Amino acid sequence: MATSKTDLLVERGLAPDRLDDSAAVRDWLREKLGLHNLLQAMELEFGKVRFFCTAAMTTTDDHRVHGSIAPFVDWCLNF
Repeated sequence: MATSKTDLLVERGLAPDRLDDSAAVRDWLREKLGLHNLLQAMELEFGKVRFFCTAAMTTTDDHRVHGSIAPFVDWCLNF
């Protein structure tokens, strides 16, 4: 599961403490956003689930893809 708009969540202090840790993102989704039932259904249905925070934007200094995209794409392509 990818949570997009991470740049906006970080900017407003609403993002999980560890953006690069699947377990931390999972806990944030369950506890802070109340998505326990959705996550449980995903885990039962798909078995292997990983949680990502992503930002579909470019970096301001060199206009490269945001660093959060690479781990997500890598996981998708290697799944």
